[in-house]
Amino acid sequence: MLREIKCDLTDAELLRKGQEMALLQRDKELVEMQKKESAAEFKGKIDGLENKLSKVCAIIRDKYEMRQVNCREVKDFVNKVRRIIRCDNEEEIEVHPMTPADLQGKLPNVPTEPVSENKKPLPVTFEDADVGMVWLSSVLGEVEVVARADDSVVVRQVAGPDTSRITKEMWAAHKMTFLRFVPPPSVAGALPQTATQPAPEKVEPGQIWQVYGFKVEVLKVLDDGDIEVKYPDGMHSFMPTNEWRDANPEFVAIRVKSKIVEQTEETPPGKSKSKGGRGRKRGGK
Repeated sequence: MLREIKCDLTDAELLRKGQEMALLQRDKELVEMQKKESAAEFKGKIDGLENKLSKVCAIIRDKYEMRQVNCREVKDFVNKVRRIIRCDNEEEIEVHPMTPADLQGKLPNVPTEPVSENKKPLPVTFEDADVGMVWLSSVLGEVEVVARADDSVVVRQVAGPDTSRITKEMWAAHKMTFLRFVPPPSVAGALPQTATQPAPEKVEPGQIWQVYGFKVEVLKVLDDGDIEVKYPDGMHSFMPTNEWRDANPEFVAIRVKSKIVEQTEETPPGKSKSKGGRGRKRGGK
C-alpha cells in the first residue's frame, strides 16, 4: 500500500530540486517571450489591414484616387502658359505660367531638324582614327590616314605625297583635330582595283606599284631598305621598309625604257631589222 507522507530532503535532493526550478523558470521566460513576439507580429498585420481599410474608406468618401496617367505638355506662346493635357481623354488638368527659359523655345509649327539615333560622335582620340579620315595636325597640317596599326597610323599630307608615321604617344603632341571623311570618288593618279601581273619577289627600280591608291614608280632601293618612289605628279618620296610593308602595295607593271624589237626569220638573233628596208653596204655603188 502506498501513502503520501512527509519526507525530509537530503542535501543532494535539495540541489536537484533547485536545478529543476531554474530550468522551469527559463522555460517560462521563453514562452512569455514567444508570446510577446507573436503579439507584435499579429499587431503589425492588424495595423497594415487598418491602414488599407482607412485608404479605401477615404477613396469612397472622396469619390476619387490618385493614379499614374500618361500626359503631355503643350506650350501656349500666345497666352504664355504651359498646359498639361491627359492623353486618354484630352482633359486639361494643369496650367502653369511660362518662365523666361520656356519663352526661348522654338515657335509652334516651326519644323525642327530630326535627331538621328544612329548619329555617332565625331572622332577625337587616337583609337578613333581610321583609314579615310582627314585630320588637322599642328605639325604636318592637313593629313589623311592611309594605313592603321594598333600602335601607330600612317598619314599622307593633303598638300603633297609625303607620308609620315604617328605613334600613339605622338598623337597628343600633334594636337590632332578631325576635319572630314575622304569621299570615295577616284583621285587623279588612282588605279582601278584590278590585278595585272603577278608581284615580283623583290622590289627593284623600274617597277610600278599601287600604294595608298596611287601609282608610284620605284626609282631606287637603298642599302638600308628604304625605297625612293615617284608619284604621278612627279613628286619624289622615301618610304621606310616597314611603311612600305604596312601600305600593302600591289604590283602593277614594269617600265620598259628600251624599245623591244621582235625577231623574224630574215633577222638573225641579236640584230635588228632596219626601218628603211635593206641596208646599203659600205663601199658599194
